Amino acid sequence: MVPWRKILFSLCVFFGTLFLLELGCRVAGLGARKDIHEDIANWEREYEGEFFLYSPREELINNDGLRDYPHAVLNPEKRPRIVCLGDSVTYGYGLHPKQAYPWQLQRYLEQDVNAEVFNVALPGWSTRQQHIAWQRICRKYEPDLAIVGICLNDVAEMQNNLAEPPAWLKLAYGRFNMVRAVVRPEAAEIAQVEELFERPEPARVTNAYDLLFKELDQLKEELDADGVSLLVLVFPFRLQLEDGAPPPAPQKRILDHCTTAGISATDLLSLFGQMDPEEAFLDHDHLTAAACILLAQAVGNVILK
Repeated sequence: MVPWRKILFSLCVFFGTLFLLELGCRVAGLGARKDIHEDIANWEREYEGEFFLYSPREELINNDGLRDYPHAVLNPEKRPRIVCLGDSVTYGYGLHPKQAYPWQLQRYLEQDVNAEVFNVALPGWSTRQQHIAWQRICRKYEPDLAIVGICLNDVAEMQNNLAEPPAWLKLAYGRFNMVRAVVRPEAAEIAQVEELFERPEPARVTNAYDLLFKELDQLKEELDADGVSLLVLVFPFRLQLEDGAPPPAPQKRILDHCTTAGISATDLLSLFGQMDPEEAFLDHDHLTAAACILLAQAVGNVILK
């Protein structure tokens, strides 16, 4: 066979195999689109370097591009202002906007103080994006307290979310079930979180913690300069509420650093440990409406002390 015919035949076999695999995935439902995959990977959203925004199909979007009610910049009534920085957990993924914990916190605090609570969170944000959100969005409102919600996947995302995926991978991920079935960012996220429990601690986990703590310390310095208090919330993963859960090494790691850095921090593992995993979590890390109410009450009590 003439060489060019061999090459053409090989290409036909290669692309024919890919076509059959893609067809098989679609028929079997493998790699079907799921919003949580897109939110975690951010591969179908606007990705702008270290700080990315995302346009959810929601009816409630304020002028800052956040799923929250509009806030006036001026505060003539001198209401206490609290900004809740976070990722999809703080955002209230899978819930109605008013079921997210910042909304519930607003309602809980209204019993005692006329506070104004801001939900400054988007799916896929890590501590890096939350820090930038403080600078670009929150400071102009001159809040009194910043609450940073740290989910365990934030540790891994400090490395993962600082680099945009290659253009070819974004394009393939958006169009082909086969690629989504292979990449599976949600499963990768869980695997990355499980690495936090490994002993001895892997070098890349140590590096991820260093990145997170550097970002947190810089945010603390800026907040101190502005006279704003900082409270860190450490969210657990569902696997920590299940039978045979590993020791809470990630929580200890984060809380130890906060103690050393003079940062107020609250571990929420024991709070949600009072609940059945099915009652507390929608999936591996996102909270139910009932868990958000419990969280808002616990945070409210810390604030009101």
